[in-house]
Amino acid sequence: MDSQKYVRLSLSHCPYPSHNPNKHNHPHLSNLLFPSQSHPHTPPQALAESLILSSSTPTFPTCALRPAPILGPTDPSILPLLHACIASHQTPFILGAGTNLQDYVYVDNVADAHVLAAANLLNSQTAAGLAMFVTNGEPVSARDLCVAVWGQFGHVPGWQVRVPERVAWWAGWVAEWADWAVGSEGGFSRGMVSDGCRERYASIGLARRVLGYRPRVGLEEGIRRSCEVSGLFCWLGEGGEMG
Repeated sequence: MDSQKYVRLSLSHCPYPSHNPNKHNHPHLSNLLFPSQSHPHTPPQALAESLILSSSTPTFPTCALRPAPILGPTDPSILPLLHACIASHQTPFILGAGTNLQDYVYVDNVADAHVLAAANLLNSQTAAGLAMFVTNGEPVSARDLCVAVWGQFGHVPGWQVRVPERVAWWAGWVAEWADWAVGSEGGFSRGMVSDGCRERYASIGLARRVLGYRPRVGLEEGIRRSCEVSGLFCWLGEGGEMG
């Protein structure tokens, strides 16, 4: 009978403390599990991860990977959101201090981590029962990431102004009500402000030691590759047509 194994693709926010993940900074968050009740996807994801890890046995080893937000060609979330800021003239505005560090990971590196985890469970099984963060290991400020992405599309903000987080939060609240009133869903919200102003990066030391994980594609190169393809999809999504 063939050996069986299970590598769980989890969420990087599964271990947020239960009090309020949106206000928690975790420069070197450990790999322990602290399910959050505030993020809508975290409770079921955290429960699933916990059950899978606790069910690991020598005959059916399991582990979990917690990737940071993933960048890659045809990215449906991060790049379109940042690209839309160009057309809406939002690029000059810096939310909060703009120096908060956040983790991202290129899609090929996530795939590599999966291959390494599967190989480990088939052999030494030292990863069995563990949850490991998978990132590019290059925390970057939220502002620097935005500027890097916009630069790939040939855009450089002509001026900059810092918007205090509290002011931005209230602006997001107003934007949400305005969107509700007209029956549309805009890109600016309190959640966007909270996401943009928090420090969210974690140690990949465990994945390095146990799996031998090394990010093969650097963040700068990953952004370049992602924008090469994603730029076309962002443009089409904003009403462009193939010529």
